[in-house]
Amino acid sequence: MDSLPILYSLQRCPYAMRARLGLICAQQSTRLREVSLKRVPDEMRVISSSPTVPLMVLPSGEIINESLDIMLWALQHNDPHHLLDESSKHVTQLELVHRHDAKFIPFLERYKQATRRKDFSKYYFRDECEKFLVEIEQVLSGQTCIVKDKPCLIDYALLPFIRQFSRVERQWFLSSPYQQTHHWINRLVQTPIYAKAMTPFPEWQNTREDQILSHV
Repeated sequence: MDSLPILYSLQRCPYAMRARLGLICAQQSTRLREVSLKRVPDEMRVISSSPTVPLMVLPSGEIINESLDIMLWALQHNDPHHLLDESSKHVTQLELVHRHDAKFIPFLERYKQATRRKDFSKYYFRDECEKFLVEIEQVLSGQTCIVKDKPCLIDYALLPFIRQFSRVERQWFLSSPYQQTHHWINRLVQTPIYAKAMTPFPEWQNTREDQILSHV
């Protein structure tokens, strides 16, 4: 067990789910610690001055605290599903993920908050999210996944966030023009990889027992 990395995680956090998906796709067994950010464990505070999830501690003691970096670390060690493309498309994948994180996620967070407050500004934030979603919908109109006809890094990196967007106003999304995106979400969430990533774990602060996040 000491040879396995430790992942501090939170199931409801899309960043943490992105990290989990990457680890499962890479078949990287991990000691998982499900935490509550309302009462952050002291162990996390020692590791990071601003403890958030995901937070990974490698056996060497190295810390990785970005979800995409966790995916890349795992897949660069083992990529059995060929999610990393060695061609120029790999660069395109990373560029699109970075653009998604910079342009889509900030408006997604505001959209969720505005909807909970029944704020009319939710339409503005939704419209801003749609600017990115239109691009994804156009790509998916010609193929089943974002880069090619099978899931790659970018599909799993974007899935937790776009799925979250689709659930903010569920009925609106189901009748929206984003039908190919809807089918893409459904295909991916029905896979064993996604089911494994969504496995619930007891809160680590209560048990102090590491759970093993294993591959499918």
